[in-house]
This record gives sequence, structure tokens and C-alpha cells, in this order.
Amino acid sequence: MMFFSAITWGNKQEKDGILVEEELGQRITEKSSKISYFILLAAVGADQWVNGTVNVFLLAALALGMVTLPLVEFLVARKYQ
Repeated sequence: MMFFSAITWGNKQEKDGILVEEELGQRITEKSSKISYFILLAAVGADQWVNGTVNVFLLAALALGMVTLPLVEFLVARKYQ
């Protein structure tokens, strides 16, 4: 989780890359969040469709969601650079 966050966002002291506080950084976070949580919602729906109940697959999807957001932020930020 921290790896993608560290390589996605710039540093204020070194003045490199996109900062989270900037308008572009906020748009990247917003767009990335929407994509990430749509993927997570699809995984939950797939779990309910396959098993009929929420189970361990859901917990794995939630853990994946913690990693998905920084990964998608990284990919979206690279699109803007």
C-alpha cells in the first residue's frame, strides 16, 4: 500500500511530481477512488452471485481494496505526467 503511494505523489521539500494537496492531485484521488470502489463493489457482487452469502471472498476483496486504491492512483497519476 505504501509503496505505490510513495512513488505516486511528489515531495513538497524537493518540489517534484504531483502533490496530493494540488487540484490535480485531488482529481486523481477522486477518480482513483471511484474506480477502486467500483472494482470492490463488483467483487462483492460476484461473491454474492457465486456463493449466495458474504464470506471469506469478501474479506479478501476488502483487503484487495486497500491495495487497489494506491495502485490505481499511481496509474492515473502516470497518465497525467
